[in-house]
Amino acid sequence: PIHIVTDGPNSPVNPQVERRKRDTHLGFRNIRAGWQGSIRCRYLGSRGEPALPSPGACFLPRQVLISQAGYRHIDSATWYENEREVGQAIRDFCESTGTPRSAIFYTTKLKLNDGYEPTLKAIQFSLDECGLEYIDLYLIHGPLGGPAARKECWRAICDAQKEGRVKSIGISTFGVRHIKEILEMGLAVPAVNQIDLHPFMIRTEIVNLCHEHGISLEAWAPLVRGLRFKHPSIVSLAKKHHKEPAQILLRYCLQKGYVAIPKSSSRARIASNTNIFDFALDEKEVADLDALDEGLVTDWDPTECP
Repeated sequence: PIHIVTDGPNSPVNPQVERRKRDTHLGFRNIRAGWQGSIRCRYLGSRGEPALPSPGACFLPRQVLISQAGYRHIDSATWYENEREVGQAIRDFCESTGTPRSAIFYTTKLKLNDGYEPTLKAIQFSLDECGLEYIDLYLIHGPLGGPAARKECWRAICDAQKEGRVKSIGISTFGVRHIKEILEMGLAVPAVNQIDLHPFMIRTEIVNLCHEHGISLEAWAPLVRGLRFKHPSIVSLAKKHHKEPAQILLRYCLQKGYVAIPKSSSRARIASNTNIFDFALDEKEVADLDALDEGLVTDWDPTECP
């Protein structure tokens, strides 16, 4: 599997099947925090939001990696301005626990689509920042810049993969036209499309195209940023299954076959987000959740950009 994510202790419904799903389908979205472990979560995307002013703004507590939650997939990006701190946390964790680097799955992303050579330089910058020998998954952060720029960026990323600097390569927030554009190049097929995906934005056309070409789907806002925790359908399912709304949404992603990358400012919720392997939604419940689609964009949506 592409993603080695969590080895938490929750008792699954079916140990063999569910453990594989757990290892493949749950990650931890990078957190930004202040000093001395005072965690405050803020995802800084590509919409010009200001970075936190203090140096070392990302604090990735070792507890997140070694606690019972057992997260092993860390999602970062050059835009987040925390690759150095995340890389240091990964190295410290591996050194202090004897955990092999291969047990951690590190994702980062290209900041700007500026062409072939700038992309190669950006990849090397990310490697230098994180201090790791390789990047497990490198994504184009968005499709902005036009067809020519996107193609040159993808060609550079493919070459970096051939050189072993990145293990897997993919895209983020790419729409149908952008995905087809990459496929028509005849180079490597993206391993992943990381996108805003949840019951209130099911993106049927994009999902079907990705499935057709074996492109895994990562949901980067599977909790809908908490905007629909009080939706009657979510509340009803949570009560029925004796779960939290977040756990219902994550279980939905798991059963849809998506890689869910939740984020949280609470250590308790970081742990509880893994407690989704002791229940299952039935087919009707999944279909009912699909029917909640309202095209809800939780952050930015460049899937229709030229």
